[in-house]
Amino acid sequence: MNERQKRFCEFYAENPDGTDAAIKAGYSPRTAASIGSENLRKPELLAYIRELQDQAAAPRIASIMEAKAVVSDVLRDPKEATGARLKAAELLLRSSGAFVRIREDDGGRVIETGGADGGTVILLPPRQTEEECMVDDDEDDTGLDIPPGWTLIR
Repeated sequence: MNERQKRFCEFYAENPDGTDAAIKAGYSPRTAASIGSENLRKPELLAYIRELQDQAAAPRIASIMEAKAVVSDVLRDPKEATGARLKAAELLLRSSGAFVRIREDDGGRVIETGGADGGTVILLPPRQTEEECMVDDDEDDTGLDIPPGWTLIR
């Protein structure tokens, strides 16, 4: 990339008008429209423009921690309306994966979490009746009824 192309990218990142950026970068006003269009088809220049735009946007975009801090501030502020505080609590809990959805399918129960990590899926065996589930396990001295196939870990 030459110096004039670099300036074109910098002007274009500020104001996305190819013709205007070409003129400001030093190209002839007569050919600026075609040069601007040509420059915007070059992968190296497009990558540099994206990099410049990302750098300019970075200070304006809140991080996840900043967003959680704002939600936490609303949650803890007794002056906020109850509805706003409840919504803040819900948003904070959802972002932490605290809510789960349980659904039945042929293979058993499926528990899905919807956390910030994309969620987790846990498969459980099909439901059994209470009689099927509880077996008196006399092998230990706990007095607990342990479901069949389960082991007590101490």
